[in-house]
Amino acid sequence: CKKKQEKAIDVSRDTEKWLELIYNASSSAESNPDVIKNEILLFFEDSIVSNESSFNFLTFLPEQLLTKISECSTLVTFEPNEQIIQEDVRDQELYFIINGSLEVRKDEEVLVTKKRGDIVGEVGFFRQSGKRSASVYTVEKTRLLIIRKSFLNSLVKNHPRDACILYDALSRAMAENIANS
Repeated sequence: CKKKQEKAIDVSRDTEKWLELIYNASSSAESNPDVIKNEILLFFEDSIVSNESSFNFLTFLPEQLLTKISECSTLVTFEPNEQIIQEDVRDQELYFIINGSLEVRKDEEVLVTKKRGDIVGEVGFFRQSGKRSASVYTVEKTRLLIIRKSFLNSLVKNHPRDACILYDALSRAMAENIANS
């Protein structure tokens, strides 16, 4: 187990250190593919049982693609008021909210609150520069599925059909975000 980062770091220049700081500061991080896939499937079951009407991009993905995501993603639990994304930092992770809620802020103004089933970080994820357009903080204890851009790049190269399916699902999620804002 790595020790928590004690000193301040210049995160605008070192994305890897920023991500390490996020993972180390979190209450828990899980990278076991079986645990991740199980949690994703439980999320679906809970959504169906509770009759949730919110849209989420994972709904459109076949099981073999969910398995690939499980193998290359991380589940992380954050406590309330933790910063997940820092404005102007360059990184390309996509965050799917399994449980909890997040606030998207620009200059300390809350732009939107995201809830279970929503994604955040899509602007930086798809921007060539990876530059984050806003900061994101947890509102309550929150569990996130973190998908790295390197996973999508690998998918494009090695499994282009799956990459198209994932791009389509993410496009639908982003369109829903725009339509509902």
